[in-house]
Amino acid sequence: MPCDLGDISIYYETSGTGQPIVMLPGRPSDHGIMERFMEPLFVQRDGWLRIYPDLPGTGLSPSADRLATHDSMLDAMLAFIDTILPSQRFVLAGYSYGGYLARGVASRRTALIDGLILCAPQVKADPTLAPRTTLGEDPALVSELGPVADLIVVQRPAVVEAVRQVLAEMQLADSSHQARLEAAGPASFEVAPHSF
Repeated sequence: MPCDLGDISIYYETSGTGQPIVMLPGRPSDHGIMERFMEPLFVQRDGWLRIYPDLPGTGLSPSADRLATHDSMLDAMLAFIDTILPSQRFVLAGYSYGGYLARGVASRRTALIDGLILCAPQVKADPTLAPRTTLGEDPALVSELGPVADLIVVQRPAVVEAVRQVLAEMQLADSSHQARLEAAGPASFEVAPHSF
């Protein structure tokens, strides 16, 4: 469902009822990546309202020219949270770039956050990756994936299927928006809040 924020609309889906937990995905994938990671954890856990947004410029959430920096992306996610959970306490989870934004949300909404889950969080705007080390090779399995095959370090059927799903989600992403964010430089928000 869409959350209207004026010049942009954030698409999101929900599951369950109870304590809200906002799940911020990485980019350029959409909310589906967090659903696949997190929903199995709630199969036998009631009492949680899971909220899965698409970040602006991914999935079904369009971008806007003003969303060209990490600070503006944080402001958009704060507006989304403030709109759907006005003055409510919540738990926050973030994966990769969503973890980066989650740390910014935590610094701005500390008093409302009951917990923070960071899954492989991006820790700065321009991450430097460690050298690639393949843990299990199966060249035949990854051969059809093209250049992205070089990113898969555990070459097993389940991992390759997960990569296929993410690649499908990435096709929906606004590539010009993603490029603007890549060129934006570091954010000004505090990503390691001392008070949390």
